[in-house]
Amino acid sequence: MLSQQQTSEYKQKGYTVQPSLLGPSDTKAILADINSICEGATVANHDASRVEMESRQGPEGTFVRRIYEPCTYYPRFRSLSESTKLLDCVERLLGPDLYFHYSKINVKTAIHRLGC
Repeated sequence: MLSQQQTSEYKQKGYTVQPSLLGPSDTKAILADINSICEGATVANHDASRVEMESRQGPEGTFVRRIYEPCTYYPRFRSLSESTKLLDCVERLLGPDLYFHYSKINVKTAIHRLGC
């Protein structure tokens, strides 16, 4: 659950951090899933309904920009989106009338890896 200070920070800055939301093993598993989803995707050969590739790379480039609808296609992300721990935090910030509409993951790639 978020503290009053975190709720105030969200209202003032538009964001807050909840460091204990995911434990190290949860984070490791989620990152492994992301790596698995991105594995083998290239600009020339990827499922455009599931991932978007970084545009500043050649046809054999492997840097994924976005993963579309992870909560629809991948069980771990669905479980996270439905977890009471997460939803309690979101409700504290936005109120009780929550509706799940869409999910995506923006993959942040280090600029030096793209040669920029």
